[in-house]
Amino acid sequence: MNLTIDTQKVERKISNFWNHIHFHPTDAIEDAWGKRILDRVGADKAAETVRMYTMFEDVVTMDEEGKLCYDFRLTDLRLDYMVEKGFHILLSYNFIPDCIASVKNATASNSKRKTRYKGKLINTSAPVNFGLWEEICYEYTKHIVERYGEQRVSNWYLQCYNEPDHPCFMLSYLPSKQEHIPARLDVYKNMYRSFQNAVRRVSKNLCVGGPALAGNLPFLEGFLNFIKEEKLQLDFISVHNYAKCSPTSLDNGTRTLSTELALEKTNEYMDVIRQCGMQDKKLVIDEWGASCGGFCDLDTSAKMIFRENEIFSAYFFKLICCYLHQDINLDKMLICLSGQHEMEKEFTGFRGLFTLNSLPKPIYNGYCLASRLGDTLLKTDTGSDALSCIATLNGNKLVVALVNAKTPFDAELPEVNVELNLKNAKVQQATAWTIDQSHANGYGAWCQMGKPEIDDAVLKTLRVKSALTPESLPCGDTYSLTLQNNAVMLLEFVLS
Repeated sequence: MNLTIDTQKVERKISNFWNHIHFHPTDAIEDAWGKRILDRVGADKAAETVRMYTMFEDVVTMDEEGKLCYDFRLTDLRLDYMVEKGFHILLSYNFIPDCIASVKNATASNSKRKTRYKGKLINTSAPVNFGLWEEICYEYTKHIVERYGEQRVSNWYLQCYNEPDHPCFMLSYLPSKQEHIPARLDVYKNMYRSFQNAVRRVSKNLCVGGPALAGNLPFLEGFLNFIKEEKLQLDFISVHNYAKCSPTSLDNGTRTLSTELALEKTNEYMDVIRQCGMQDKKLVIDEWGASCGGFCDLDTSAKMIFRENEIFSAYFFKLICCYLHQDINLDKMLICLSGQHEMEKEFTGFRGLFTLNSLPKPIYNGYCLASRLGDTLLKTDTGSDALSCIATLNGNKLVVALVNAKTPFDAELPEVNVELNLKNAKVQQATAWTIDQSHANGYGAWCQMGKPEIDDAVLKTLRVKSALTPESLPCGDTYSLTLQNNAVMLLEFVLS
């Protein structure tokens, strides 16, 4: 297959919407294992924005006289660390502290075990008084602006709550049937109004949004119409997208891993957003995955092995390709890492960027490679539905990502041989990185070793095999390349 890239054929400027993560659980930020992950992510510049929770349940109590009391020590510890590492923050204002909950026992876990991390539960009821919710949002916003400065916080994204259309997070004591969506929407409208009022009382320069939608389209329409009717501030619209795919649907064959389904879901959101006249708002997919089920692993579904192998990195690059060619204002997409604290074995199928012993998964290596893409998109056409290409300029570098994969991602594709021709490019240095079954893939290496018991000697080998390894290429204008099934190859050419 012949592929020509001309550095003078510019398509448009782009911004990096793909290198962002939702780190979960938030309270792992203060723990050694959480810091170990984020230290690596920060050092490798694998993520620009990190979504985290305010965890009001750690902050707010009420004294005997009914006065709200605040203890910001834990939230300060977490945010100080994130600021020190240079991350931008998407801060989700949740959950309802027990002291202002209208139903004290309306608790949920949303984890594989009986409780969330550190034995915590969340209260899913409405506030007993929305004025109390506004006061909490105000005091918290006032505190972070005083601590980190208005200029810094104005670059953060402040979000009201998480998945208010989902019973795991809102009114869990009601059935999850469609007819109960209006009850959840009514609560959320009042919460958002109070949240927006609180933030604006501190500063009108801060960026606010919601609803961090689990996926219910009537809920989204009702929320956006409410924003219009009340003329409330909404700087970004946040939604979740798991490609209409679950472990159950993968197991029973009604779904396959599909970037097309992810794009279909995003277009459903955009249809609602356009109908409400809000297509110019920033779209933030603040949780994405190839499948939902963050607390599902190989014990739940053997199909979850894609989270450990080369399939997920190939899916990631295919997804970037899909969104680059859509007319939507996609500002950010953040991979969801919930479930990573549940790991008890090396390769378990949980969501996460690293294995139990901190081996980088192929999806993490994919994030590292994607961070090298530039801000100028060049015109390319492979003429193939399997081979995709992203060609960009990044300063004096031509950065090209090639991926050989298609739906269903576990299907065997033949190797593809590519003759890459460069035009108007005088190459001074050429480097290639590859992620496939045999490269930058700890799980693939473990399988090739016969899946031995993982001891120190095996881990030593896997650390080498899981690492991204650069390969120097000769300088020229033609390159002969071979990509395996579900392979990602990133080529970086330093130009004179």
